Amino acid sequence: MNEKRQISISILDTDYQILTDDSESRVNEIAGFVDKKIRQTKAAAPHMTNLSAAILAALNLSEELFKAKDEAVLLREREDDLQALFSYKDKLKTVMQQLSENDSLAAGQQQKIDKLQTENNELIIMLNEYKEKYNSVRAENEINKRSVSELENKLLENQIELVKARKTLLDFGD
Repeated sequence: MNEKRQISISILDTDYQILTDDSESRVNEIAGFVDKKIRQTKAAAPHMTNLSAAILAALNLSEELFKAKDEAVLLREREDDLQALFSYKDKLKTVMQQLSENDSLAAGQQQKIDKLQTENNELIIMLNEYKEKYNSVRAENEINKRSVSELENKLLENQIELVKARKTLLDFGD
């Protein structure tokens, strides 16, 4: 901590000795500010005593101080809000990266789905071709069954005719 020292200041042409650990330039800056405020207050109401002007200036400075404190509180709240926004921004960035990764995965999955869809369509076409061939063979088989049945019937009729012809021949030959 800095060592305290005595500094001389002047307010309303009156010298004061101040014991402070601030720099001399800082203390003179503050004293000059206070002197200026009191002089502005006296200039607005010249009949006012130095003490009244000092009190009124102190009230004005206190009001400014309270406003500055209120603004500082608001700034701290805004800073907290800003920090929360930065935190949300970071979380959002992470989520966006995850979404991007998911999109990449989804694109890969979509390619697989498209490939499987194409293969499925090709298999459906093949299945339909086989169904057509099966139906064609089945229809041909039905036709062949009817033909065989007709031929069997004709064979049976011919065998009956043959038996009749043999009987006639046997009857004729006796």
